[in-house]
Amino acid sequence: MKALIVVDIQKGLTKRRGFYNTDQFFRTVNTAIEQYRSKGLPIIYIQHINKMLIPNTTDWEIDDSVIMCSEGIVLQKKHGNAFTNTDLDSMLKSNHVDEILVCGLSTQHCVKFTCLGGVKNGFSVSILKNGHSNWAKNAEELVSKTEEELASMDVKIFDLLSR
Repeated sequence: MKALIVVDIQKGLTKRRGFYNTDQFFRTVNTAIEQYRSKGLPIIYIQHINKMLIPNTTDWEIDDSVIMCSEGIVLQKKHGNAFTNTDLDSMLKSNHVDEILVCGLSTQHCVKFTCLGGVKNGFSVSILKNGHSNWAKNAEELVSKTEEELASMDVKIFDLLSR
């Protein structure tokens, strides 16, 4: 079974200046959410906790531009890899998930580390093309480099537009 992992698309992050490819990012993520919801597949929303993203504050909340499914599961994390010190692995395995599609923020940090965590935990992992972003001056280059690096580590690039 497949699951969608939506990483750290929180208000405190989405409001930052220089958010690369914003419109296409939200369209792509929401299309994936709609597809998974229509097939009854699990959707897990991840919220990062740190000094800026404090629980129960506006910055910590999932961005209003993201479709929230009532069936979706919300999980908090304190590390870049959403598998570190969370119930994500056991939650996925108890639901017979063997494939995950990862999207969210930011490309070269939490999205990358969660993809690698999925591979380490034995999942077939894909990253959603145009469904991850960052705020770096060289954002486009970082997206390409991260996708290339992940592809070399058995992470597939999943392009909704080519489906």
